[in-house]
Amino acid sequence: MFVRTGVCNLRCVWCDTRYTSWEPQWADRTVESIETEVLRLAADEKISHVVITGGEPTLEPEHLTDLCVRLSPRFHITIETNATKFLPVEAHLISMSPKLANSTPPAVSDAARAHDSARISADVIRSFLRACDGSASRDCQVKFVIEQESDLEEVRDLEHAIPIPREKILLMPQSVEPADCIRKSAWLRELAARSGYGFSPRLHIERFGNRRGV
Repeated sequence: MFVRTGVCNLRCVWCDTRYTSWEPQWADRTVESIETEVLRLAADEKISHVVITGGEPTLEPEHLTDLCVRLSPRFHITIETNATKFLPVEAHLISMSPKLANSTPPAVSDAARAHDSARISADVIRSFLRACDGSASRDCQVKFVIEQESDLEEVRDLEHAIPIPREKILLMPQSVEPADCIRKSAWLRELAARSGYGFSPRLHIERFGNRRGV
């Protein structure tokens, strides 16, 4: 089950959920009402995993912390974050997705400048890595969205500069069209294997396209 927040502090040019960033939409919900809905749906569908994503969930630190405390005893909790803000939360997996230069809007604008200056926060990535280090019940991963093979140079630079353990790194294709996603996945899977990185497929795009609710 996915719980999606409705605002993001970045403006990725290829964002596949523009309704959470460029044109944010949301409905005000209390933490209690979200918990109630999750429990109701989980009982009906026998769900054991909850992914809290966005937008950017860490922009609501108090509410996110509260929701994780409420849900973590019953579910495996994954937090998907762009890793620009650190937050100690009761989650089993922190799935970071720092944005590479391929995410920056091409136009010279306030949005492009703000995005480019915020898209990588080495200190935040290090903080999440340290919070998960040595824990038997918590883990983290670092996913990079790849547009073309040359993006791998930036991934390697970040791996060594931050540093990020190679086994924590996943490469994911940038695509919002099924045919394009399948094509990119084929060469990116091989590139990841040759480079010693993991590969993260985008099965929802391959199967359903870029549609809300899948």
